Amino acid sequence: LDHVCGHPSGHVASSSMTRLMKRIGCSLASAEQEEVFAALRGRHVHVWREGDGYAVLVPGHDETVAAALRRLVAAEAGCAAHVDLSLSEAAEGLLLTARGDHAFLFAQLFLALEAAEA
Repeated sequence: LDHVCGHPSGHVASSSMTRLMKRIGCSLASAEQEEVFAALRGRHVHVWREGDGYAVLVPGHDETVAAALRRLVAAEAGCAAHVDLSLSEAAEGLLLTARGDHAFLFAQLFLALEAAEA
């Protein structure tokens, strides 16, 4: 749910994913992360499940995207919601791997960012 009926057209409610991220104490549920999300919004990604987590491949080698992903990993370093988050380079692009109980949030996050307008 992105927009609330009965409110002026400019009113946007927080999404159910944002509310979930806040509830579990995810450090990505802060306004400071909007710059990171802006750099990733509208980018094509490949997402797949790997064991106890998810992998997200962002094709290409754009330095702006790489910087945003490094900031995302740094922001998550002390987050209790995710057990392990790592970033590596692959021939096809940048590979982000999230493992742990709430790793599914990264799969949902990147799919939502891909679908969002840049």
